[in-house]
Amino acid sequence: MTGFTQLKNLVLDNNEIGDENSFPAIPALETLWINHNNVSICFELLKIIMIAYRTVDFFEALGVFMCARAPRSLPNRLLSS
Repeated sequence: MTGFTQLKNLVLDNNEIGDENSFPAIPALETLWINHNNVSICFELLKIIMIAYRTVDFFEALGVFMCARAPRSLPNRLLSS
C-alpha cells in the first residue's frame, strides 16, 4: 500500500485484520473503514491510526470491539464511528 500516496478512501472491511497488523502511512487518506475485522480497537490502536493517517476525517469500525471509554486526547473527528 505504500505506493498509493494519493489514496483518499480505504475500505478494509472483512479482511481478518488483527491487532498485530501494521498500518503504513498514506498521506492523503481522508476516509478509513475497518468494519468487521479481528481488531480490538483500544487506545493503542487508535494512536497508531492517528499517526499513520493524520488526514483522516472519517473513521468507521462497525462490528469491532471498542473500548468502553474513549481517551480524552482523541480528536472528535476520529470518534464519529
